[in-house]
Amino acid sequence: MFPKIVSITITDVCNLRCKMCGQWQSKRRKKNLQKVNSLPLSTWKKVIDEISHHKGTIILIRGGEPFLYPSIIELLTFIKNRKIFVSIDTNGMLLEKYADDIARLAVDNLVISVDGPESIHDHVRGVVSSFRSIQDGLEALRQAEKREGVLINKILCFVISRYSYRGLGEMPNVARQLKVGRIVIVPYYHFSRNTGAEYEKIMRKEFQTSVSSWKGFHHEASGVDIKEFIKLFRSFKENLEDIIHEPFMDFSEREYKIWFSNSHKEARQRTCRNPQVLSDILPNGDVNFCVDFPDYIIGNIRNSTLEQIWNSQKADKFRSYLQKKSLPICFRCGAQYISG
Repeated sequence: MFPKIVSITITDVCNLRCKMCGQWQSKRRKKNLQKVNSLPLSTWKKVIDEISHHKGTIILIRGGEPFLYPSIIELLTFIKNRKIFVSIDTNGMLLEKYADDIARLAVDNLVISVDGPESIHDHVRGVVSSFRSIQDGLEALRQAEKREGVLINKILCFVISRYSYRGLGEMPNVARQLKVGRIVIVPYYHFSRNTGAEYEKIMRKEFQTSVSSWKGFHHEASGVDIKEFIKLFRSFKENLEDIIHEPFMDFSEREYKIWFSNSHKEARQRTCRNPQVLSDILPNGDVNFCVDFPDYIIGNIRNSTLEQIWNSQKADKFRSYLQKKSLPICFRCGAQYISG
């Protein structure tokens, strides 16, 4: 057995402090924000070589901000030379700097985070002109694509949060302004303290593991006005026209109501298949099953091959548990939809 999707969280370092981001608010990532904390390129190359021997496996490059990893272009070159499909999640701040390289390498997929029209986006990101940086970067990338004769698939990712949801209705127009034809919208996570405590208790009892990742997403309420959100959601859909709405977490109005109003109820019944198909590798080489809640470590690529880790007893123990029941945080985790 080998994972079909390998997520490489290449660095925790980020050049933004987004208001809704539970990742940078976690203890581990706060500790690593200001330093280059990823493994050397040589170690990542060994992992890529191993992946290349398993046809059909795709790679997701995530962060932090991936383009802050010093050897990111060398890594992407290595991946593309082995003809592996690669997708990059980015905040778009460095697109202009790396536009020529992205086009030259013909990166397969680029997911750019955008939080609404310019004023809302800049407020959420905490950096004036961050929207303009994305706009300039995408224009530079389009020019580079023309020179290289390639067309890179691009998707805007809008996180629905208390800070951004009022910009949802305008997102199709934002996509047209940025000249990107696809949008994915995802609700942000919110966990009550009781839910977090229950998760901690189970992880200690069943897996002898202490956990803290949920604390970065701790909110007793979503902060989203449901009635206003529904109006904006309908406006968003009506305004799509030529823009494609990617069905990542394609919730109905009813499911969104549950998600934002009741953190103890499952919005949609779903079994997480990530332990069967996805592995996430952290900047220090630790391997886990969840890109957002990397608490249960099943091994480290500095000591073992990814295949050995994937087929270990520790990995199988977690798979067996999740096949029978979900963890409390699974009700509020969008990462499970990656396996779909």
